[in-house]
Amino acid sequence: MDGPAKVTGAARFVGDQAIPDLAHAAVVYSTIAKGRIARLDALDAATAPGVVVVMTHSNAPRMAASSLPVMQSDHVSWNGEPVAVVVAETQAQADAAAALIRIEYAPAQAATSFDAHKAAAHPPADIAGEPTEVSVGDPEAALAASEFHVDATYRTPRYALLRAGTAADGPEHALARHLELHRPLRHNQNAIELHTTIATWTGDDQLDLHDSTQSLSLTRTTLAKVFGIEPAGVCVRACGVRQPGRSRREDRGAPHHALAPEAAAVALGAQGIGMLRAIIHTGSTAVVTHDAFPEQFSFPARHLYSAVRRERVIVGKRCVNPTWRVRAAGVSL
Repeated sequence: MDGPAKVTGAARFVGDQAIPDLAHAAVVYSTIAKGRIARLDALDAATAPGVVVVMTHSNAPRMAASSLPVMQSDHVSWNGEPVAVVVAETQAQADAAAALIRIEYAPAQAATSFDAHKAAAHPPADIAGEPTEVSVGDPEAALAASEFHVDATYRTPRYALLRAGTAADGPEHALARHLELHRPLRHNQNAIELHTTIATWTGDDQLDLHDSTQSLSLTRTTLAKVFGIEPAGVCVRACGVRQPGRSRREDRGAPHHALAPEAAAVALGAQGIGMLRAIIHTGSTAVVTHDAFPEQFSFPARHLYSAVRRERVIVGKRCVNPTWRVRAAGVSL
């Protein structure tokens, strides 16, 4: 219903909200997938013009235990994990100060190869409450008897490598190096809305949040648990309904997310009139070690077609991305 407003520029997004005395934040991301922060020097950032505070694991407020702790220790659990936040009077000041933070890491071995971990993949207990495997009839026989066949494997894109700036580039390129080096290596879809969240504390236990989320209740209860307050004290405001395919945070307060590596082998058999007789769909996807939520990419065929079919989803563990990922690409497989 809000399509015309979005494409004509009339829609108001999170970043358009007029909040008085608003401070701006710039996030510094980890450049390793697993390990620990050996040294973090934020002195220059803390004394930069306009900076209100620099927050790291050393001074961040302690939050309730969760599957996705953010800046609660020097441990790095995934590529692109927030390791520092600079709060300043303007966004430009926050970005410039964030570029001054110097971090040294002690890397550890990370599970980053999708293909290497497929060998140990296994069916999950369920997929969004539905069975992991569904079989109807004899799909191999129906496929063999079909007049037309399609049999192929489809994958999500590989990650793109970004060039990291060096000290030889000179101090005038500090901000450019920061934006390039601390950008997580990932594929994102093109969002119609910029990445923005506005949080306002109206009291010790009253949080007002502006964010684009489809799960108002789940976001509220998640934030209430993390900050140790009652859900009634959290007000989540969604400016508009999001499209299913978007490069924004997903619906449980995850800092960032990305396309999860997925591969689907699909075999279709059809009659001459175009009616499907057989569907064999086996998919594999990667889930993080701390929060296994497999993509339900076999659901469209499962719910839309009456053909003889077999569907199976398997998952492998890894530690590159946090919780949920960009969604629609998986379903389109």
